[in-house]
Amino acid sequence: MKKRVDECKWLSMKGPFWYGAGSDPTPLAQAVYERMQNIGERAGIADCHPHRLRDTFAVRALLRGMQLEDVSRLLGHASVKVTETYYAKWIGSRKRRLERLVAESFAVIA
Repeated sequence: MKKRVDECKWLSMKGPFWYGAGSDPTPLAQAVYERMQNIGERAGIADCHPHRLRDTFAVRALLRGMQLEDVSRLLGHASVKVTETYYAKWIGSRKRRLERLVAESFAVIA
């Protein structure tokens, strides 16, 4: 995808997604969304949008062992519950803990 981003026609010399200065973020947001859709089409990625970069950051941080609370703060979520809803499945230690608890509960029964 990086190669495709590098090949894109820039909106300005300030950066590939730069739309210009102004107080209304709507045109910028739309321009970024449209550019990401174009990059996605060229890279063969369905529904490529800016939020995917955010998701990628969060998942990679969690897989590297960053605490959910820290990722939540970095994402700017109002509550850790929001982060947990979307990203808890990527926390390997939680999965391993659950597997251990299930194994221990079966050992007690046997």
